Amino acid sequence: MNTILKGYTMAKLTQTEAKEMTPQEAWKMKRDAKDAERNFNADQLSDSQRKALMDAFTAIRGCDFSFHEMFRADVSDMIAIDKAEYTLRSEFPQLTEEAVDELTCTCED
Repeated sequence: MNTILKGYTMAKLTQTEAKEMTPQEAWKMKRDAKDAERNFNADQLSDSQRKALMDAFTAIRGCDFSFHEMFRADVSDMIAIDKAEYTLRSEFPQLTEEAVDELTCTCED
C-alpha cells in the first residue's frame, strides 16, 4: 500500500473513530494535536531563544513562589525578572515592539 493510500486510510479511520469518541476523548485529541504543534514550533527556536524563554519562565516561577511564600518579591526576584526581560527583548525584537506598543503610560503629563 503506498503512502498516499495509507494516509487516506488513516484519515478515514480517524473520521470514523471521531464519530464514536466521547466529548472528553475528542477534547483530549484536539488538545494533544495543539500540544504537538506547539512542541514542533518550540523545536524551531534557536538555542539562545529557547534559553531566553527558559530563563523568563524560571524568573516568573521564582517570583511567583516568593509571593506565595513571603507575600512579597525580593531583590533577587527583581534581578531575575530584569535579566529575563532584557534577554527576551534581545532575542525577540519584533515581539518586544508589539508588547511595548500595547503598554499604556500611567505617568503624569
